[in-house]
Amino acid sequence: MEERELQRLLRTAFSTGRVTLGLKESLKRIQGTKLLVVAKRAPEWIRARALERARAAKVPLFSYEGTPIELGQLLGLPYRVSVMAIRHPGEADLAPLLGEAAA
Repeated sequence: MEERELQRLLRTAFSTGRVTLGLKESLKRIQGTKLLVVAKRAPEWIRARALERARAAKVPLFSYEGTPIELGQLLGLPYRVSVMAIRHPGEADLAPLLGEAAA
């Protein structure tokens, strides 16, 4: 998937949908989550824990190719985001991301 398309999808989901940021909060609300996004360069323990819980809850996991700082900047936030749970995509079409996500 192209970087611009990915940015547009994630920003749209963030601004128009229901999104939870951060590992703890995302894992608390994993039931009913449509897609879990994890920064690929986040610490290993964060990625492992998110993957474990996503598999247990049968939630697709998408690895964002970048750092948590880049993911935060993509969303227009002044801080880093390692994990993002998209609970309702709003106006975003998640089909391209779901095609690339690991179940």
